[in-house]
Amino acid sequence: MLIGQLKADGDGLRVIAHLIRVADMKHLWAQTFDDGRFSLEGQTRTAEAIAHAVTGSLSAAQ
Repeated sequence: MLIGQLKADGDGLRVIAHLIRVADMKHLWAQTFDDGRFSLEGQTRTAEAIAHAVTGSLSAAQ
């Protein structure tokens, strides 16, 4: 399960993503992504970074 939080602080945005294994609720991975603005480019960079990190975490957990 991927859980995310979005926090706005002035002009900046912070996305906090957590990967949780549902079977035992074990916390597998978390990372914070900071972006100065929530532009399409920023959203794309954040989504790609999360996908890359989650893919690596899932491979390592097997």
